[in-house]
Amino acid sequence: MTEPTPEAQSGLLWTYLKGYHAVHHIAMGTEMGLFGKLQEAGEAGCSSADLASSAELHAPYVDVWCRTGHHYGLLEGGDDGRYRLAPFMDKLLVDAADPRHLAPYVMTTARFVGKDLEDYPNYFKSGGTYSF
Repeated sequence: MTEPTPEAQSGLLWTYLKGYHAVHHIAMGTEMGLFGKLQEAGEAGCSSADLASSAELHAPYVDVWCRTGHHYGLLEGGDDGRYRLAPFMDKLLVDAADPRHLAPYVMTTARFVGKDLEDYPNYFKSGGTYSF
């Protein structure tokens, strides 16, 4: 086994931070219906401006969201100004009938689990518990 280096340990923490941001990115796209609209656009995809218009959202923010989704591997395209879902993301993020559908888990993690975890330091001090 090799000795950890500061660079390797830093890389590990950056991976965790990126994952945190990716979870919130997915939750935002799910909540705003952007993944569903991209699925409806099919292989042709759509521009970030068209996506923003169809969702009645602020176009510059949707453009950043699309570019970020492309960086995370959730979306493809962008070079031609059009974005589409990356392979299997329709099943994972949109199709509620698919057994691999993960959007509800992402939403729960982003919206509720994080809030629960915020109180954990207090529970460690008090021995208290969280009641649902």
